[in-house]
Amino acid sequence: YLSGVAFLFQVLLVPRILTGLGVGVALLFLPVSLALGSVGLLLIPGLWGGVLGKLGDGTFRYSIHKAATEILYLPVPADIKRRTKVFLDTTVDNLATGLGALLVLLLTGALGVAYRHLSLVSLGLIGLWVVWTLRARRAYVDGFRIALQERSLDLGRETIGISDAAAIDMLGKALESRDEHEVLYALDLLETASSGDLVQRLVPLVRHPSPAVRRRALSMLLAAREPSVMPEVIRLLNDESIEVRMEAVHFICQCGTRPPMEQMQSFLTDSEDDTRAAAAACLALHHQDESSYEMARRTLEEMLRGERGDDGKRAAAKTLEVIGDPVLQPYLFHLLEDASPAVVVQAIESIGVARRPEFVERLVEKLGDGRFRGYAMRALARYGRDALEDLGGLLADESTALELRLAIARVLGMIPRQETVDLLAGYLEHRDWAMRYEVVRALNTLRGDGIELQFPEEEVRGVLKEEAEEYREISRAVHTCCDGEEGSEAQLLRGLLGEHLEHTLERIFLALGVLYGSRDMRIAYLGLTGSRRELRPGALEFLDNVLGPDDRRLVMPLVERSREGWEKVDLESGHDPVGFLYRFIRGEDVWLRAVAVYTVGLRGFAALRGEVEDARHDRHLLGREAADFALAELDCAGGSVEGERDRRDMIRLEKAVFLHGTDLFAAMPTSELASMAELVRPVEFASGQTLALEGEGMDRVCLIASGQVDLYGEEKFLGSFGQGEVVALWRLFAAGGAVVQVVARGAT
Repeated sequence: YLSGVAFLFQVLLVPRILTGLGVGVALLFLPVSLALGSVGLLLIPGLWGGVLGKLGDGTFRYSIHKAATEILYLPVPADIKRRTKVFLDTTVDNLATGLGALLVLLLTGALGVAYRHLSLVSLGLIGLWVVWTLRARRAYVDGFRIALQERSLDLGRETIGISDAAAIDMLGKALESRDEHEVLYALDLLETASSGDLVQRLVPLVRHPSPAVRRRALSMLLAAREPSVMPEVIRLLNDESIEVRMEAVHFICQCGTRPPMEQMQSFLTDSEDDTRAAAAACLALHHQDESSYEMARRTLEEMLRGERGDDGKRAAAKTLEVIGDPVLQPYLFHLLEDASPAVVVQAIESIGVARRPEFVERLVEKLGDGRFRGYAMRALARYGRDALEDLGGLLADESTALELRLAIARVLGMIPRQETVDLLAGYLEHRDWAMRYEVVRALNTLRGDGIELQFPEEEVRGVLKEEAEEYREISRAVHTCCDGEEGSEAQLLRGLLGEHLEHTLERIFLALGVLYGSRDMRIAYLGLTGSRRELRPGALEFLDNVLGPDDRRLVMPLVERSREGWEKVDLESGHDPVGFLYRFIRGEDVWLRAVAVYTVGLRGFAALRGEVEDARHDRHLLGREAADFALAELDCAGGSVEGERDRRDMIRLEKAVFLHGTDLFAAMPTSELASMAELVRPVEFASGQTLALEGEGMDRVCLIASGQVDLYGEEKFLGSFGQGEVVALWRLFAAGGAVVQVVARGAT
C-alpha cells in the first residue's frame, strides 16, 4: 500500500507542487513529514507512532524529495555535478547511514536514552535540515540565474526538464529581454518545462524585434496548436524576414479553418510577391510529396524569370537563402547582372547565406562596383574559410586590379581565422601604401574580435619601423618644401603632404593595435589627434606605460609633438626640396609619386624634368595626369610655350583636393576622392549669373570652391552659401519639381 500511495502522489501531485510552489517547498515535504512522525512517536509511543513516521518517509523520500533533489542539480556544471553526485550518492549517503546507527547505539546504550526520547534528537537534526534546505533553495535560485546569464545549462544531457516555479518564473522574465540570444536560450529551456501558461508567454514574442525569436515563437505556438493567435500571425505575412513569413504561412495552413492544401493554393496565387514566395518556400521545405515540391519550384521559377517583375525576382531570390534547390540556385547567376539594383543586392545576400563555392568569383567581381561592394564583402565574409583559397589567389595575382585587392584585404579582415592572419602577414611589406594600410587595418580588426589568434609580431614591428621612418621623412619634406612659402600652391602642397602624414600616423597606430590591442590603441589615437586637447596628456601617459621599451623609443618622439609639430621637425643637413621630391617620384607610393610630380610643376624645379618625363609612362592614370600638368607648367616657366596654361582644365589630383575642401567630403581622404574626380566639372559664373533653375541639374550636387551664392525658392530668399558649402543636394530628394534659383553674388 505504501508504494501505491507514493506512486499516486508522484504522478498526480508532484508536478503540480513543483510548478506551483517550487523546489523550495518540495524539499520541505520529507523533513516536515519526519518531524511529524517524531512528534507522533513522542506523544504516542509504540507501533502507531512508528507507522506514522514510516508513512511520511516512504511516501516522500523517493517521490517528491527525489525529484526536487534532482532539480537542484540543474544549474550545476555537468563536470562538477558528475563528480559531486557520485560522491554524495555513495560515500556520503552510506557514511550518514552508518553515523546515524552509531548515534542511536551511543544514545540508547551508553547514555541510556529511551527510544521515545530519540525523537527529540531527531527534531533537533530536522531543524538543521530545514535551515539548510532554505539556504539550498536560495543558492539554487542564484545558481540558476547565473547559469541563465552564462547560458551554461545543457538540458540535452539532463534526464529531467525544468519544472520548478522559480526557474520557470526566471525564464519568463528572460523572455522579456531585447537580447535575441538570451530569449532563444530561454525558449530552448522552456520547451522542456512543465508550464501551463507557456502559450501566454509566447504570444508577445511574435512582436519581438528579432526575426529569429519571432520565428521560434511561431514554431512553438504551432506545436501547441493555439488558434487564438491567428490575427497576430496573419500580420506576420508582411514580415521583413522570409523565415518568419514562411513560418506564418505554415501556421495558417495547419491551424486555420480551411484545409491545408486549399489554403496553400490561395497563398501561391496571392497578389503580394513576398507572400507568394514565402508560400512556395514553405511548401518546398514542408512538402509531403513530389507533386507539392514541383508546384513550389514552378512558382519560384516563374518569379525568378521575371514574370512577376522586379519585386517578384527580389522576393523569389530571398527564398533561395533557405532553399538549397540545385535547379533554382543557378538563377542567382543571372540575377547578379539584373538591371534592378535591389534585385542584385538580394541575389548577393542570398549567395552569402547559401555559400555555394561556384559563386565566389562572381562575388569578387562585384567588389569592383561601388554600389554593391559592401554587400559583396559581407557575403564573401560569410563563406569563412571556404573562400580563403580563392581570395588568397586573387590577392597574390599582380594582374588583379588594385581596387579589388584592397577590397579583398578588407574582406579578409572580416574572417577571424588563423589562416586569414597568416595570409595577410605575407603582404605587410607590400610596396603600395594603400595595400599596407588595408592589410594592417584587417589585422587590427582581427585583433579586436576577441578570438585567440597568433599575430606575426616581428613582421608587424618591421612595418611599424617603416611607417615611423616614413612619418619622419614626410615631416622633413613638409618643412623643407613648404617652410617660408606663401600662396595657394604652397598651401596645396602643405595640405597634400600633411594629409599623407596623418594617414601614416594612423597606420602606425593600426600596427600598434595589432601588437597591444586594437581598442586601446584606437582610444589613444583619438585622444592624440582629436579636437579635445585636454585628452592628449592622458593618451601620452597611457602610451608611455603600455608600449614596450623599443616601441616606446620609436613612437613617443613622434606623438609627443603637437598636431602641428611635424612642421617643426629638426632638419638634417643635406636635405633640400629637390632631393625629397626625387625620392618620392622614384618611390613605390602611387599617391605620393603623383603629388611629388605635381609639386615639380608648381615649384618649377626644372632639374627634375627627366623624372617627370618618365612619369608620363606611369602605370597609374593619376601619375600620368600629374606628369602632363607638370611638363606644361615647366614649359610655361621656361618660356617654351606662349601664354599661360588654362587652369580650368583641372586634373584628378586637383579635383580631389577641391572635393576634400568641401564640407560634404572633408572626412574622406584626398587619395580616395581621386577616384571620384571624373564626376567633377568645374564651372565659373560671373556676378549675378544664375547657376540653376527649375528642372535643371536635378541629378547634380553643386559644391562651392570659391565665391558666394544666394538661394531663392518661389521668390523667397532662402539663404547664402559660401566656400566649401553644398548647394542643391536636397533637390536630389525633392518630391516633384522645386522652383529654385541660385544666383552668384560675385565671381564664383
